[in-house]
Amino acid sequence: MSRQVIKVVGFDQAQNQGLVAKSKASEKNFEINKEPIPKLVQDGDVLVEPLWVSVDPYLRGRLSSWNNKSVVSGQVVRVIESKNKEYPVGTALLIYLSWSDHNVVSAQELKLATVIPPKIVNEQDNDDEKKKIILIYLKYLYLII
Repeated sequence: MSRQVIKVVGFDQAQNQGLVAKSKASEKNFEINKEPIPKLVQDGDVLVEPLWVSVDPYLRGRLSSWNNKSVVSGQVVRVIESKNKEYPVGTALLIYLSWSDHNVVSAQELKLATVIPPKIVNEQDNDDEKKKIILIYLKYLYLII
């Protein structure tokens, strides 16, 4: 079985961009939705950006129910702005969110997130052994959620 990779280029750093499913799974049935980067409004909210996005086979079957809605799946994200003392900037989380450059996560939604220890998620480290540990950790977390 071959894998297809859809590469999205030309993302604008000044806008929040997300992938929206138009109908059944095929490259032509997706579009990039552009909107302003969300602002933190309420105390307890955090702004996150994705580090890793889960693209699993089960998503294909769910795409038809997402007509004109953002694609949602498990992600490892990093907090880049915070109004929540429990989740400071730099905190890594495992959470289900839309496929966007940025998402605001409410204090209520954060209750469903799993904090990933900093020593596991480190942008500076490209060690293959560490990548294997991250994948094992993520698979374990999916089993318990």
